[in-house]
Order: sequence, then structure tokens, then C-alpha cells
Amino acid sequence: MKRIYIARHAKSGWDYDAIQDIDRVLAERGISDAYLMASFFVKDKQKMPHAIYSSPATRAIHSALIFSRVSSFPTDKIIMNTNLYAATEHDLLNEITKLDDKNNIVMFFGHNDGLTHLVNHLVENEYVDNLPTAAIACIDFDIKTWKEIENTKGTLQFLYTPKELKNEK
Repeated sequence: MKRIYIARHAKSGWDYDAIQDIDRVLAERGISDAYLMASFFVKDKQKMPHAIYSSPATRAIHSALIFSRVSSFPTDKIIMNTNLYAATEHDLLNEITKLDDKNNIVMFFGHNDGLTHLVNHLVENEYVDNLPTAAIACIDFDIKTWKEIENTKGTLQFLYTPKELKNEK
């Protein structure tokens, strides 16, 4: 059994016209949403990832760091992967097939549209129109190695979004 958590970075800011896309920071709402999502994840007693991978974009790294701090995942164990920035679903799938099989539960922090397309590619009988900022999708696979994911569909266990969690309060 393998599990992947697919996390879109939290809401980023557009306050600075002169900076490159990769350097955009989280907006205030993004920071609070990232804390909300991470806190709920821990409170809901989800299985912790064995490895966390993040795009090198500032907003993705910041989202991963917030998750790491709240969940007590060692921040120095977050793996920055340049191939996750502006990645298509096929790029992301390729990165998943390279994962170390000793890590049965992994988490990816990245960007749309690639992440939404990846979720739709990986699951059967489900369709996600858009993976919102700070959302976390969980997909389980009945496989022994990550390479098998290319020919396997998984089961969407949940899709948490900040909006849903705020509405539950």
C-alpha cells in the first residue's frame, strides 16, 4: 500500500510587481489557511508522511514549512525538488515513479494546473474541477512500488479545503 498527499501551496500575494513568479510569497490569508490545514490534518490523526517534497517556489516552501512545524515533521527533511515547479501532470507522475519505495507515505507541495490534473489522472470515478490553494488531497494505491503508479488508479480518500473547514466551524 502506498499513499500520497497532494498539497497545493497556500494563497500567494501579488503585491510586488517586480518579483519573479518563483519568488512570490504567501499572502496573509495563505499563511492562516496553511496553519488551518496543517492543524486539521494533525487533529484528524492522518498518517504522517515519511517524506515531504516541495517545489522550490517560495510560496510552496513556506506552505511545506508551516505544515512541517505544526505536524512536528523535521523541517530539515523537506526535500526541495526543482522539477515540481511549473510541472505538468506527466512531470509530476515521472517524479513519483522515482520515489524511494521505503517511503510508503509521501507528500508533495506544488502548483496548479499540474496538481489538479495529477489528482484526476491518479483516481478513478472521481473528478476534481480545481484543487484550491492550501487544499490537501489524499490518494491510496494498492501497489508495492512507486513505479507501478503509472498503470494503477488510486482511491481518493479525502480532499480537504480551507473553505470547507471554515464552513464547518
